[in-house]
Amino acid sequence: MRNREKSNLFVTFVLILCLCVGLLCGCSNDGLSKDDPVKITIWHYYNGAQQLYFDQLVDEFNATEGAKRGIIAEAKCKGIIAELSDKVIAAAEGKAGAEELPDVFLAYPETAYRLYKAGAVVNYRDFFSDSELDKYVDAYLAEGNYGGKDSKELMLIPVAKSTEELFINKTAWNEFEAATGADISKLRTWEGVVEIARQYYEWTDSLTPEPNDGKAFFGRDSHSNYFLVGYNQLCGNFFDVKDGVAEIHADKAAIRKLWDCFYVPMVEGWFAQYGKFRSDDLMTGDIIAFAGSSSAASYFPESVTRPDGTTMKIEAEVLPIPNFAGKQRIAVQQGAGLVTAKQGKSKREQEASVAFVKWFTEPEHNVKFTAYSGYMPVTKEATQKDYLIEMSDKQREAIEDLPTEAETKALKVGLQMLESYSYYVGAPFDNGNEARKVLDSSLIDKSLSDIEKIKRNSAGIGRSAAAKEFETDENFEGWLKDFLSKFKKLGFKTDVR
Repeated sequence: MRNREKSNLFVTFVLILCLCVGLLCGCSNDGLSKDDPVKITIWHYYNGAQQLYFDQLVDEFNATEGAKRGIIAEAKCKGIIAELSDKVIAAAEGKAGAEELPDVFLAYPETAYRLYKAGAVVNYRDFFSDSELDKYVDAYLAEGNYGGKDSKELMLIPVAKSTEELFINKTAWNEFEAATGADISKLRTWEGVVEIARQYYEWTDSLTPEPNDGKAFFGRDSHSNYFLVGYNQLCGNFFDVKDGVAEIHADKAAIRKLWDCFYVPMVEGWFAQYGKFRSDDLMTGDIIAFAGSSSAASYFPESVTRPDGTTMKIEAEVLPIPNFAGKQRIAVQQGAGLVTAKQGKSKREQEASVAFVKWFTEPEHNVKFTAYSGYMPVTKEATQKDYLIEMSDKQREAIEDLPTEAETKALKVGLQMLESYSYYVGAPFDNGNEARKVLDSSLIDKSLSDIEKIKRNSAGIGRSAAAKEFETDENFEGWLKDFLSKFKKLGFKTDVR
């Protein structure tokens, strides 16, 4: 018996000794070691200042947490989010000419869901404890849950979030307001935006002897956001999703409301779209307000370039995104999350990738990125108003990069909306990327196509009279039929109610 006890004591001693040696050698229980580093690749879609600060944080990770645990991270920009998504899918599916699937990449839920179903990415619930996940803003974390908020399958970790806000050339607005008495409070609703846009067009038209040369007031960047959030306000979700399969039971009255508050002001000339982004149109003076991502604050111009090439300094105003009159205040929640690859990756590579994800989303590090990028941090601690403003100011002062007027106002409005708005998060489903492309293009393409026809037809009768010929029930019904047929071609069950 004594020999057995001695033997057990000896085995225990050896195990403890091995553990100590392991710790001295820099080993860890997750298989990572600073003496045998593992390299991970991160694909993102950030550019400009956002890419600069993202890369700086990756360097900081490598010099601190990475050095301690034996992880070397390398970040690569792969174009805009649509290009990044296509490259990730091509890599996962092994298409000819595709690169190797990165260890970590940014993705929207539709892409993450597609790859999760294919078994190509990890379930973060295997790597995060409940207490770790509880640190994230609930609405942000819910976006990555496959199967609903109570699901045990989590494919996305939020990294930086944005919503939509209303950006205004305050200098131009002040002139318009002084001349007409325009009421800025009307911009709380989409109906009010249309009314103000009509008033602005008529006022600018009156400033010249030439008829029908009024200027557009407003434009928007994402047309799918307008449709999905607006439809949700009016009658519920456009996509009825069950077990990853979506059906469309279209409410004609709700879609007509969306048409009336976008297509009609577009063809009348009250709304407009010219450049790639509406901040471009505001910079050229073609519009004086736009709905865009809160991260667009970084691109809000500080001056307008006149047709003769001269420039004029402008002030910025930022307001919460409008809603439909009498409806619940809802805004889109957007911004890609971090996905960790499983396909073709060792356990060590997965552990290293998750270590980066956890480090990057810790409040101290996350705010370092969001302070410069126009996004909101993703943890409950970091989104506390006093903490966020204090940390953001410190970060920008540290590199002598003070926020612009638009960035300061956008941050405050974002915090205000976080407290007073509900956020729209659509459930992922099969062919989700393709469905969003239809929403992004259908209504604006119809508007721009008809505008060209109106321009040709307006000679002798004027822009508005020509536009009225297109603002008919028949034109709406024709577009709606074509709109829904595009979803049918993608395999969606569709009907109209």
